[in-house]
Amino acid sequence: MNDPLLERTVHHLRLALQGRLHNVVNGRNKRSIGLPEAFWTTGQTLRLSFLGAPDEALKQQIFTIASQWLDHANLSFVLTDNDQLDAEIVIRTDAEKTLNQSDYGRHRMLADGETMILGIKLTDPDFHSTVLHEFGHALGLFHEHQHPDANIPWDRAALRRHIAARFSDQERAWHAFDKTLERLIRQNYDPITYEPRITLRYDRRSIMHYPIRQAHTLGDCASGRNHELSAKDKQFMRMIYPGKGSPDLT
Repeated sequence: MNDPLLERTVHHLRLALQGRLHNVVNGRNKRSIGLPEAFWTTGQTLRLSFLGAPDEALKQQIFTIASQWLDHANLSFVLTDNDQLDAEIVIRTDAEKTLNQSDYGRHRMLADGETMILGIKLTDPDFHSTVLHEFGHALGLFHEHQHPDANIPWDRAALRRHIAARFSDQERAWHAFDKTLERLIRQNYDPITYEPRITLRYDRRSIMHYPIRQAHTLGDCASGRNHELSAKDKQFMRMIYPGKGSPDLT
């Protein structure tokens, strides 16, 4: 099973090795997951731009799938020319198929590059769910497995082994490798504790819930991939970007 959460953590660690992830290596984590300060302005039009010259069919499919969120959020998308780095959402598609991630809302990880990577191919059976998941992040949603009530018993030793195995001896010899790895595990796996934050009930069916591998947990805690927006996903969008139906806060 592809493990998008592990791939995300490996990618962040590679950026840190390259000196491109200063917010992780040099102090406070600035990702602001699920915090109101990461949300766009209600009613805002978000420009989507692709890096390079991806196939037009790929761009249109991504745009169409991403727009499913707009049935429940008072926002708009517009597709702009390629390589517009000042667009709100800048998408890179020339990546490994296992590398898919997005910045959270309006907080950028890289000031001069992409805000989203979609390496997944159009023919992949998980293409639809992956695009939905990453655009959930782009609209400000955090990972559901990090909900304070999720209580996932991660096997931290196994996570360290699996992540470190993706790097060479020379890379692992970097003086800050172990410290950065531990920080990234906390950032990508541990429950969210930031305040103030907006949370609804824990939702194992959320499109924002990653699949969980049994090999990465203690006990019986595996789960598969979700493929569509859940009722809670839609509710959350209506709440933080009101104007598309009732917020339905029950």
